[in-house]
Amino acid sequence: MPCSLLPKIQNVLQAIDNCNRKHYLAAKQMTNSDQFDTRFNLLLTAFERTNQQIEQLGHRIDAVTQQIEQLGHRTDSNARAIEQTNQKIEQLGHRIDSNARAIEALTNTVHEFKRDRAQAYSLMADLAQNQSRM
Repeated sequence: MPCSLLPKIQNVLQAIDNCNRKHYLAAKQMTNSDQFDTRFNLLLTAFERTNQQIEQLGHRIDAVTQQIEQLGHRTDSNARAIEQTNQKIEQLGHRIDSNARAIEALTNTVHEFKRDRAQAYSLMADLAQNQSRM
């Protein structure tokens, strides 16, 4: 039972005790038995209503407790999902880094091929020029 509801319940119980004392003292002073019966029945009715209210409060407390438990389960589930997502993000980061290194290596290889091709064309041009001079 949540602690914040305990003072409210204690206040209700204190009010019941005060009401009981007041009606008890009033009933003691009565001389007419009809008045006593009437007041006793009023007190009994008030007491029954108070008991019903306490019972309803108990049901509400149970419902709130269940909602809190459900929220706790959802919070735990969400925390696990967030942790899994963070792990996937970290894995993707590693893959991105690896892919970036591979792209850089391929880019360097392409530049080397282009340089080698340019040198080969230059050598072929020099060779053709030398053959034409002979």
